[in-house]
Amino acid sequence: GDRLPQALAVASRVSRYGGLFVVLIHPDILDHKLEFQKGLVQALKDRAWFGSLREFGDWWTARDRVVWSVTGSGTRRQLRLEAPQPVGNLALQVPQNYRFVGSSPALTVEQRPDRTLVVKQIAGRVTLEFDVSTARP
Repeated sequence: GDRLPQALAVASRVSRYGGLFVVLIHPDILDHKLEFQKGLVQALKDRAWFGSLREFGDWWTARDRVVWSVTGSGTRRQLRLEAPQPVGNLALQVPQNYRFVGSSPALTVEQRPDRTLVVKQIAGRVTLEFDVSTARP
């Protein structure tokens, strides 16, 4: 229970590459183990996902089944995605000059400065539209 600072340091290093941080707490001792868990959750709740290994496995299975293709002409590109199972927070790396302009059907999409595009929730067939006329700063 007194190793919370070290655990947070490890979590910070693992987060740099989007890694998985597993916490195993045996329920036979509540005091310091429960306090450790509460402290960890409090410190990471705004920047980490919490779930079971089963939930993570289900997400990874759905993500792995997504099929994609790119088409386009001129300064437009269409990224077609097909997700047989619903999947949330799908992160995609796009070329530096791809600027997201919309989707069909409309989806919640976040384009980050590091070339990562995060689709909040996807199910079935969708098309993401990009403008490639200028490089992003």
